Amino acid sequence: MAAEHPMLLSYARPLEAYDLDFYSDDLEDYSDAGATAILDQLAEIRQGLGAYDRNSLSLDQQLSYDVLEWLLETQEASRAFLYHVYPVNQFNGSQSGLPDFMVNIHQIDDERDAHNYLARIANFELALAQMRQSVLVRAERGFLPPRFVLRAVASESASFADSPVEDNVLYTKLAESLDEIADLSATKCEALLSELPLLIREIVQPGYQRLAETLTDLATEASEDDGVWKHPDGEAYYRWALRWHTTTNKTADEVHRIRLAEMERIHGEMSRILASWRAMSPSAGRRWPINCSTMKVKSRAAFNS
Repeated sequence: MAAEHPMLLSYARPLEAYDLDFYSDDLEDYSDAGATAILDQLAEIRQGLGAYDRNSLSLDQQLSYDVLEWLLETQEASRAFLYHVYPVNQFNGSQSGLPDFMVNIHQIDDERDAHNYLARIANFELALAQMRQSVLVRAERGFLPPRFVLRAVASESASFADSPVEDNVLYTKLAESLDEIADLSATKCEALLSELPLLIREIVQPGYQRLAETLTDLATEASEDDGVWKHPDGEAYYRWALRWHTTTNKTADEVHRIRLAEMERIHGEMSRILASWRAMSPSAGRRWPINCSTMKVKSRAAFNS
């Protein structure tokens, strides 16, 4: 499974010790088919897990078994909500994660690494096309992100496309990395770096510009509604997301009541601590007034937003 995820292998680097590198010139599959393939792989793993006799395992092994089983079951349930997720968004979207990966994860320690870096930049063309298509497919199926999300990502993408080549982080990363390779001649460094401007101008910038234009067009059709309730089966997706993030089957109202109770408990503890400080010194604690009441929100606010 990992062999089919080149960026994951670059993150984890499990094969470095064996000097195996067949993946550093490729990117992930950003298509919806790629996302489905991952779920299919997890389903196969779950079948393999079922081949083990849980009762024959030690207590620690049973715990590991149960954790993995829950993880696989919950991910399998997400198959029904493939289009509820916004792969392109203003917080941790694929469109910003891709250059971030190239700058912060892809290592350039020698000439081979530099060639792989250039190969991955060339693969931006397919990756960005897949991201753009994923947004269009969701729009056709009635899963448009809120207008403010589309506009924010469109602005971010357009800005990245408009950045001068030599100011682009993809260029500065390679230039700085090549300077640090001691056994690479200046001529070879210049030759490698000279390949990048064309890739940025003909692949990266047009790809991000097309993405920005698509998102700008879709923003005219979108609403400002930002809750998943607006989507088909939105409430079912919310229940799944709540289970995924809390590992419980509690409802939104139950989780919210726990939050309010915890705020009250923590507020009380902080007040008692400050009171004890004031008892020891009249001036103690005056710099940090606490009023948790202003932090309270109406029940179900997280769902309704």
